[in-house]
Amino acid sequence: MIRRGPTRLGDERLALREIRTADADALFRWRTQPRVRALFHTSGPSSREQHSAFVERYFGSANDDAWFVIEADGRAVGSLAFYRRTPPEAGWEAGRIVLDPSMRGLRALHVARQAIFLLMEYARAAGHDSMSCEVLASNRVMLSIVRWLGFREVGRGWREGREYLALTAALAGGGEARDEGPSQ
Repeated sequence: MIRRGPTRLGDERLALREIRTADADALFRWRTQPRVRALFHTSGPSSREQHSAFVERYFGSANDDAWFVIEADGRAVGSLAFYRRTPPEAGWEAGRIVLDPSMRGLRALHVARQAIFLLMEYARAAGHDSMSCEVLASNRVMLSIVRWLGFREVGRGWREGREYLALTAALAGGGEARDEGPSQ
């Protein structure tokens, strides 16, 4: 649950807003798409009960993650999050980015890129000086997005027999991220 930093960023064209319990069904639908599940660290199926417990933990007093719904032209089209890595001293990570199945092609690319840029703005406003992410090595689209936003590879690892790249971007004082979000 967002404890510091803005709970809404962006404008009427594209914005991030903190998730609400009413978003649970859409979040479940987006996160359980087979093509999306294949990109997560644990790619197995997720039950409605597991998802409900996950959403409930987000609103718990011990949680300090920031989980956002992505809105394009006032319509919820996806989500992404900024959360503490394990172990906590490993810093903070961007992840859980999913888009509604209706988002395809260049529009999906633009929405994902702008949403991650806004998440970087959120992290900067919340006082963080860097942001990390892990991307499946075969996910060329997401790798191009985060590299365009200034993320640089800092390592590699394997989970469930799949290679992931660890990337990080500086945020303080503008860091390596672009000064302006992607244009439409």
